Amino acid sequence: MATSELDGLRLTDGVEVTEKVVVSHYLGVVIDRQVNPGRTRALVLDLGLASGGMSPPDVTNRSPWDSFLRVPSRSVVLSDGVAIAAVQAFGHYCYGMWRWGLIALALAGASIIAGLPSLMALAAGVLIFFAVVLVHEIGHVLVYRLAAGSSSPGHLVSRGATCHLVRPPLRPWADAAVALGGPLAPLMVALLMLPVFSAAPVLCSAWWAVSLGHVFALVFPRGDGATLRSIVAEQRERRVGRDVQQGP
Repeated sequence: MATSELDGLRLTDGVEVTEKVVVSHYLGVVIDRQVNPGRTRALVLDLGLASGGMSPPDVTNRSPWDSFLRVPSRSVVLSDGVAIAAVQAFGHYCYGMWRWGLIALALAGASIIAGLPSLMALAAGVLIFFAVVLVHEIGHVLVYRLAAGSSSPGHLVSRGATCHLVRPPLRPWADAAVALGGPLAPLMVALLMLPVFSAAPVLCSAWWAVSLGHVFALVFPRGDGATLRSIVAEQRERRVGRDVQQGP
């Protein structure tokens, strides 16, 4: 990585950088640095081809709080196996979210010291929110490996509270299953909570509410909802193309 645009990045295994392209032999991804001037760093980080900060390192001295908030992107190659990949995703994503977990624990500690139940509720809400996100992303990993095979290639990317799986495209039905696997995973956990609902109704209700929010979010053209819409649109275009070729 000889150019300043990619300075400070640590390449993921199987990634090679030249003056013209960034290539992932593992995922089969090629980024043309001449076609994407100024955007190569963001693309490399979003695709999990490297780990590091969103902007090149500078010489400006940053305060500890500023460094705490500037969460770098972190990427690893997905391990072989279904269960092993799920465990790896859990550890990788938890490591990316540790700052938010620390803030939630600090809120919980402050609520105990100050005797403020509302602050404890806020801390519990933060933990539940990120726990649902964690289960959501692990759901994507599990369904992907079940649909594509236990050694199918992929990168796990985490950047603070955001995390995602980078993978090659599959058949339309498999792509749809992977997209749905994320939002439905927290809902499956919510169903498992029903036997203990009476013991912790507030926490279980909060989990149900956040989980249902992930499912309802599919109606919007972002994230998994955008993925499903693109699959449906692609299948519609193919069907129209076949009808045109066949003629009346």
